[in-house]
Amino acid sequence: MQRWLKFVKYLPEFGFQPHVYIPENPTYPLIDEKLLNEVSADAIIVKKKIFEPYGLASVFQKRKQKK
Repeated sequence: MQRWLKFVKYLPEFGFQPHVYIPENPTYPLIDEKLLNEVSADAIIVKKKIFEPYGLASVFQKRKQKK
């Protein structure tokens, strides 16, 4: 995640306007509030719901896994 964040941060310097897709409902959310300051103001953030197949794993798993 940090590698892409740094990549997007410097794209505007080279004439590119980055578009970043962020899932609204990730199965395993990764949140690091410190990285918010690293997000370029020129980046267009797109949030959409996604289907993650990891949710189906619990259906087929014999014993339940703790989150």
